[in-house]
Amino acid sequence: MAEETRRPAAVIEEMTARRVRHIRDQEMDAMVDEFYDDDAVFMPPNHVEVRGREALLGYWRERPDEGLLELELEPTHVESSGALAYEVGRYTSLLRPRHGALLQDYGKYLVVYRRREDGEWRAVADTFNSDRD
Repeated sequence: MAEETRRPAAVIEEMTARRVRHIRDQEMDAMVDEFYDDDAVFMPPNHVEVRGREALLGYWRERPDEGLLELELEPTHVESSGALAYEVGRYTSLLRPRHGALLQDYGKYLVVYRRREDGEWRAVADTFNSDRD
């Protein structure tokens, strides 16, 4: 069934699940291609904004070096109106940095999506932050 005829929440929840699989499998190019629109911006904490496809590819290709062992994204709310939608959720992650002990993190995230002319949804703004002190 074409994405434009399915409920946006269902499409976005599937996109989030695929995103997690790609990140866990270190398939960063596939994740960027399937998840982000060409002009998307990612705003990770304590980092300058990452804007556009090439910058996103560069950023995500470096992430496996951070030792990501586990990642879970749990959408808690998805809302849409017309060609825009947003997803709010919670995340947990487990990292083993090269020079440090295991680090468990948890927090929240927000992603804004836009439906393209071809009917497919893509993220245009993406951010998260930790609930840890």
